[in-house]
Amino acid sequence: MTTEVMPEVMGERREGKRATYRLRVAASLVHFRDHFPRYPILPGVVQLDWAVRFARRAFGGLDESCAFDNFKCRAPVGPDTELELALRHDPARQRVSFEYSDAKRGVVCSGTLRFEPPA
Repeated sequence: MTTEVMPEVMGERREGKRATYRLRVAASLVHFRDHFPRYPILPGVVQLDWAVRFARRAFGGLDESCAFDNFKCRAPVGPDTELELALRHDPARQRVSFEYSDAKRGVVCSGTLRFEPPA
């Protein structure tokens, strides 16, 4: 049974308020199991989750609740895709913008994460 939930990190780079991850989205990820059986694609909510996890990994102090703005999935991500996740941290506004891209299609998903204390 497949239990993998995170992509393979093939490389990472951090420069100040920017971080970049090279990711391999393996066909064995649990997210492909039923989404959709004949044409498996990575759910957008999974891409949001990964962006939050990698932002917290790259930048300190992002432990508060998270919301998002301007989330757009522009192209489907299938099994065995290699992606680059680019993160840009704006600590003054408690925001992290993100973009997933691949070499063939450019940006496939983007948005802004908001890390704010619970109301």
